[in-house]
Amino acid sequence: MHGHGDYCERYAYFAKAFAENGYDFVGMDMKGFGHSQGKRGVLDSEESLLNDHLEYFELVNSKFGNNSIPKFLLGHDLGGLLSLKLSIK
Repeated sequence: MHGHGDYCERYAYFAKAFAENGYDFVGMDMKGFGHSQGKRGVLDSEESLLNDHLEYFELVNSKFGNNSIPKFLLGHDLGGLLSLKLSIK
């Protein structure tokens, strides 16, 4: 989960390293950042961001299946705060 003013593609080197070691790596740009839609650089609310990520997690689970596969959250800056909040939800 990227930070404010950031986007997922910046972490491609990190995703590549994980993939080379047998991990799937997925990420999404928050609304208004990177390749996403939305007003550039404007965050709606914390709750909206959390809900967007929860929806994304459901999409990832439906595509990759098997909810018993361990998953790890990586967050930087604002994404770190959101990851922490999602981990206790």
